[in-house]
Amino acid sequence: MADGFKTMQEVVFKTLRERIVSGTYEPGRRLIANDLAEEFDISRMPVREALTRLESTGLVELIPYKGAIVNELTAEDFVEIFHIRGVLEGLAARLACPYLTDNDLEKMRSANEEVKNMIARDDMEFQRVNRLFHSVIWSRSKSERLNTLLANLHSEASQYRRLTMIQPGRMKAVYEEHQAFLEALCARDAEKAEQCVREHYESTVRWLSEILKKDNKRKEEK
Repeated sequence: MADGFKTMQEVVFKTLRERIVSGTYEPGRRLIANDLAEEFDISRMPVREALTRLESTGLVELIPYKGAIVNELTAEDFVEIFHIRGVLEGLAARLACPYLTDNDLEKMRSANEEVKNMIARDDMEFQRVNRLFHSVIWSRSKSERLNTLLANLHSEASQYRRLTMIQPGRMKAVYEEHQAFLEALCARDAEKAEQCVREHYESTVRWLSEILKKDNKRKEEK
């Protein structure tokens, strides 16, 4: 019974997380436990547990008597998230470097080749492939806390990641930044790998900042 409860909670959690990350559930949307329980044809308990987990990732906020609300983070929030990710994933890369296997590196190489194939098109699969690429490092850091922190920050940043990735040239830049990171890992150069990761996220912040400047300028001209 306990295993069944855990399985249903995981199904609900992953489904709701995917809907939020993909934009199916937009910021501000209410997620009502009763409605979700009816949709999934289960009791409310695993739904409530899944919503609590989503709150811990920063994707929703639980409000008394209202249920869960999909979070709407500001541009400043996302810039902060990418700065933090740069530092934490740089640490993860340094810690992971001695433990990476040839199979790990091949997974990352294959994921980055998928990114390369997406350069000429706006491909929503990027979210999945990008997470696969980075999650190899998180898991090999041998730090469960660091793994969890990075996974949560990755989910939180999903809305603005989509915004940056549709900009002309950004997909190509991500592929090249990933390649530099991979080369450092293949050379077992932990210091260089950490530097490449930090530069990758600083690059993301620069792209995001340019987008926000253009948006603000358009608003001022209206």
